[in-house]
Amino acid sequence: MEILARDHQVHAFLQNPHDAALALNTRVNLELLRQSQNMDVLNVMDAEGRVLLRTNAPYTSGDVVTDDPVVRRAITTRKLAAGTVIVSQERLMRAGDELLARCLENGGELRGMMQTVAVPIIAEDRLLGIVQMGSLVNGASEKVDRIRDAVFKNEQYNGKPLGTATIFMDDVRISTNVLDAQGKRAVGTRASPEVVQRVLVEGKPWTGRAWVVDTWYLAQYDPIYDPDGRIVGMLYVGELEQKYLDLRTQALTLFLSVILAGMLLAFVIFFLIVRSIVEPIQQLAYATQRIAAGDLAYRINGEPHSAT
Repeated sequence: MEILARDHQVHAFLQNPHDAALALNTRVNLELLRQSQNMDVLNVMDAEGRVLLRTNAPYTSGDVVTDDPVVRRAITTRKLAAGTVIVSQERLMRAGDELLARCLENGGELRGMMQTVAVPIIAEDRLLGIVQMGSLVNGASEKVDRIRDAVFKNEQYNGKPLGTATIFMDDVRISTNVLDAQGKRAVGTRASPEVVQRVLVEGKPWTGRAWVVDTWYLAQYDPIYDPDGRIVGMLYVGELEQKYLDLRTQALTLFLSVILAGMLLAFVIFFLIVRSIVEPIQQLAYATQRIAAGDLAYRINGEPHSAT
């Protein structure tokens, strides 16, 4: 993005936005850049936040987007700004039908969540405009898969994912690798009221045991803020509870087995010790009976005493 801030063609376009040939060349080059970077939007705006050029068909322009906190911050601070923002239906439609369709397919929402970066274009200490690049979160499976793979390496346990990750817009899953009963990504499902109250209303993390679609997970939910400090969604990461239940059962079984084996060994040792004590006593008692009966030659080892 900072390279764009120094791009001569972008500078020339911002200084001559009504030059049709320059605008077309700039749009074509920026559109190729957007596609190569797998971005969903790449817009050029003037110093007041008015869109001069979009790289998405139908290439609309003229609307002011200073309601976007990332754009507003870049204008006011004249520094690079980044963050997660909610994009209205109107802005999605201006960026092309494809983005709005993706939001509808992944959560049934007419709004979108977007991660964006805005860079001010400055020449001779004067703000010429803003270049903004963004990536739509709705349906962006690669984002949550990257989180899952980094933490859990996409491991399976008894046919279920060991770890899962989800990005919520408000309380709606818009990007997830949690699967529903049909084995599809469970976009459009909602978080529990308890989690919503804790994270979206109170702005605090929620950690605990959570029922995620059809399975219990040990879960962590954290709020997602936009640059103005408003909570716009949640990030969820969870690990399958069943693994820990099975590990607990295995540990308990092993513990009981060790205890049982120890008790059995102790019993055997106790039996041998008792026998080593009792047998001499029994022999002594028997010898006493024999002597009392008049057998003065009896010895404990059972052999008669030899007279000398």
